[in-house]
Amino acid sequence: MACRPPPREHRAAWLSVDGKSLRGAAKAQGRRIHLLAAVEHTTGPVLAHLDVGEKTGEVARFQPLLDTVADLAGTVVTSDALHTQREHATYLLGRGAHYIAIVKGNQKRLRRQLKALPWNDIPLEGHTRGTGHGPRRAPPDQGRHREQSALPRRPPGRPDQAPPHRPQDRQDHHRDRLRRHQSDR
Repeated sequence: MACRPPPREHRAAWLSVDGKSLRGAAKAQGRRIHLLAAVEHTTGPVLAHLDVGEKTGEVARFQPLLDTVADLAGTVVTSDALHTQREHATYLLGRGAHYIAIVKGNQKRLRRQLKALPWNDIPLEGHTRGTGHGPRRAPPDQGRHREQSALPRRPPGRPDQAPPHRPQDRQDHHRDRLRRHQSDR
């Protein structure tokens, strides 16, 4: 993979830092290759990547990775909870970048400090509603006492021919339909 900084007019406004183990690739002694990469959010090009190495981890390679990105001023850097480190935040602020940090339960003190902030006093500037990776569902308190739908539960056709759910039943179902079709001729 060749990594070169994009022209200034195409510089990333959002950058994601994440580590991935390469499938099907290994070094000597069977060690899997693990890379840490900086990816531009909107268009997806890899701006920089480094081999994490056997004796180091992603945390130690965060700053060397971003040192290869020419200008971070004004860029928002996101990463997973592993990179919620004071040193990373100090480094990003020193380069003029912004960051979004994920805080989980393993950082109890920081989590308590964040919970103590007056979040309800902060005005909501925008709202996004989406389904993510699943179907849109009604909140738990809505929809329980709705009238039953007038739509049939089975697909149109003969009511005794509900689609089977188990694979072996599907085979029998298709074989029986084929026999009926052939006998109608």
